[in-house]
Amino acid sequence: MAEKFTRDAIHINLSVIREICAAIEVELVKYGELLDKHDTLRFFPLMDKHGSTAFSYALTIMNDWLEESKFKVDKFWFAKIDPAAKWPDMLHVLRTRLAKYHTDTAPLIEVTLSSAGTITREVAGEKLTHDFGQNGLKPRILKLLSFEYDFTPTEQIKEKTKSESVESVSKTIKAINTAIRLKLHLNNFIESKRGSGYRINTKYDLIPIR
Repeated sequence: MAEKFTRDAIHINLSVIREICAAIEVELVKYGELLDKHDTLRFFPLMDKHGSTAFSYALTIMNDWLEESKFKVDKFWFAKIDPAAKWPDMLHVLRTRLAKYHTDTAPLIEVTLSSAGTITREVAGEKLTHDFGQNGLKPRILKLLSFEYDFTPTEQIKEKTKSESVESVSKTIKAINTAIRLKLHLNNFIESKRGSGYRINTKYDLIPIR
């Protein structure tokens, strides 16, 4: 299907489109099949955040992507054309089209880490959080990596966080990624590279706060 919008036009609205897709995903995770009982999906907090003009233009692009599907954009919300349609199918259509622009730059997804060890992401006005505790290895690893822009060797992470072993570091990072995927809906938060170590995924901006 040919694009009705230029790549530049889509690029300008990419961050809003990605945030809308993330909000849809959060709704699906929270409500599951219960969401399919509703014929519309509305995200007014995002419209308030980005303004009606930017939000509407992003929805116009997404409506084009939904052409020939069982969904459409109706004013400022998503609607089913076929009442029997399932919302995960709409998200799949949008994600498939969005994947064409995965190399295009867009503002990073901001995530905060408090001094108490609570990690937080805001989506459509809702805060998604997980508490890693204040003194354990998990918050120490996250805080260390938040100040590093390149891969940090596993041995160096072990020494700076006073971990028992490099195996403990790897196991802990795996647990961190699992928790953040389940609670904040962010995949591969800490990425690894063989022979180089670990770093915060470049799609995310981890910000330490008090």
